Amino acid sequence: METDTFGSLAHLGFPEPEVEVTPTPEGGWLLRSPMPMPPHPPTLIHALSAHARRTPGRVALSEQVPRGGVRQLNFDELWRTVSGLSRLLKPVCNEKPLMILSGNSIDHALVRLAAMTAGCSAAPVSPAYSLLPEGAEKLRHVYDLCRPGAVFVQDTGPFARALESLPGLPAVIAMEDEAGIADLRLQDWLTSVGNGRDPDAFEDFPNPGQPAQIMFTSGSTGLPKGVVHTHGNLVSDLAVAFVGRLGQGSALELEDPGNEILDIYIVLND
Repeated sequence: METDTFGSLAHLGFPEPEVEVTPTPEGGWLLRSPMPMPPHPPTLIHALSAHARRTPGRVALSEQVPRGGVRQLNFDELWRTVSGLSRLLKPVCNEKPLMILSGNSIDHALVRLAAMTAGCSAAPVSPAYSLLPEGAEKLRHVYDLCRPGAVFVQDTGPFARALESLPGLPAVIAMEDEAGIADLRLQDWLTSVGNGRDPDAFEDFPNPGQPAQIMFTSGSTGLPKGVVHTHGNLVSDLAVAFVGRLGQGSALELEDPGNEILDIYIVLND
């Protein structure tokens, strides 16, 4: 077994890169990180619930709204909304992925986390595949790979052409329905959710082996490929990223590294 080191990224807050390389009989290589896995919660959803209990009033999500001003959700509001939406989303997706076509927004974050909580997995897709004519082939390919139980868009108007091109289209969930083709309105769900569920009373957590999200490659060398992240993959990767941010000793001394893991996920997916 050999240990290779590569160029330092310490100035960016990452640990010194180190990889253990083991040749295999088939002629390949097995790559391992020698860094011990830091403590972490079972899933990101456990971390969100814990954050809602410990720092309920802290701002979790914030975005500028088109007519001026700022829309914000604190961690208590985020948890209660996500847990409530997950209950509504679960029978719609029926264990199939939720395909998300529109870009970043608070609503995108809510349905994405709700799908992960419901055990449906979230499949965000580059908006360019839907909005640009040259993306049509990639959109159809991703759709065929994903076989979603539902599709979310912020507004059906800009995505109408793309949605209507997909065969056997499942339920369309939208915040705004300019094109009049949405089956379900997110605003209605948000109203019905109300105060949601108390984090102390929630028990229906996903398990670490369940798929959490499906990320698609850019398709720059062909058609996009789907990469499935289980809940365990996701939270352990984020735990290692957190070690890189503060240093391994700091991470191991934290009482609850799940809070910081959740912060990193929100920043990386903003």
